[in-house]
Amino acid sequence: MSPLWHPSPDDLPRYARLLIDNALRAQPWALTWWCSHDVDRRLTGFDDLEYDLGLLTVHNELKPIGIAVSQAIAEQRATMQSPPRNPATLVLPSDRTPDLPFADTFFTMIDKGQDPSISLDSPPS
Repeated sequence: MSPLWHPSPDDLPRYARLLIDNALRAQPWALTWWCSHDVDRRLTGFDDLEYDLGLLTVHNELKPIGIAVSQAIAEQRATMQSPPRNPATLVLPSDRTPDLPFADTFFTMIDKGQDPSISLDSPPS
């Protein structure tokens, strides 16, 4: 069985850039990157490939792939037109942990055309 293909470290910035540019052609609501930081090698048990998938090193230093992703996003933001905003606030009570019903409410607001922001309810003094 042949191993799965993945870009070489030198090809990662170009690959990430192509991935993001092509994904943005679909005009998604958002994009997410699976791994913001590399995994510290003191944490054992991961496949070797998984330790270096981040946009930042374990010391929070920007990697070439992180620069490519940042540039792709900056260029997209410079050319995109902002949709009309319909701001709304979703309050998270101080005694509640965000859970699936909270997420459902958040995404229902988006489905209704709202642009929700989350506000934390301050605990009583």
